Amino acid sequence: MEYQSSEREHEKHVNLLLLEGENGIHHYVCITSMLRFVAHRSKHRFAAHVCNSCLHPFENQQSYDNHLPYCLKHSAQMITYPNLKNEKECTVKFRAYRKQYKLPFYLVADSEAFLSPSSENKSTHVINKHQILGFACHRVTDNQYKTTQPSLAEMM
Repeated sequence: MEYQSSEREHEKHVNLLLLEGENGIHHYVCITSMLRFVAHRSKHRFAAHVCNSCLHPFENQQSYDNHLPYCLKHSAQMITYPNLKNEKECTVKFRAYRKQYKLPFYLVADSEAFLSPSSENKSTHVINKHQILGFACHRVTDNQYKTTQPSLAEMM
């Protein structure tokens, strides 16, 4: 549960991070520098001000002051991680099958090659060349009249 004080004008304030360990044990850690705590989240390496509500870093005081009235309209940010013991919480699965676009057909292709020694200048780093023996390709579709059998092309 997060708590954010509505008092903004105090000279000193403390930021605490609540960590939850095994067996439900909780531990508070003091964040001495919010800037170092969130610096990796921004491409601005020289940010000087961090919003304690949304944890966004700002480069200058003016941009921070412009942001603050809009941000305070919302509740503070709280990150909760999934329970490692519950597989359904930790696994991302695609379930929106109705949103898939059915392909009218797709191609299956394969090629075969062998390596032969290169006869090029030895000052280069080419050791072998791929000599293509052949390739095969066929079209797969639901329409049986438009499906093709694998066609093999010999290259030699």
